[in-house]
Amino acid sequence: MDIEGSELPALKGGLKTIQQDRPQLAVSIYHSNDDFVDIPLFLHENLKDYTFRLGHYSFDLCETVLYAIPNELL
Repeated sequence: MDIEGSELPALKGGLKTIQQDRPQLAVSIYHSNDDFVDIPLFLHENLKDYTFRLGHYSFDLCETVLYAIPNELL
């Protein structure tokens, strides 16, 4: 999910569906400094039995992706 800074509102809006269907998530967290804390914290507090990983794909803070993977898929 890379929707130019609207990732957290989208996650909040879709939380019940995410909790029910347990998809794998790839969420861009580099659009603001707050995203680096707020998005992982929100997901960690609301998703049970998920593993979280970070991917970083550039030399600066851009292109940082938070992966959330249901433990049953690991």
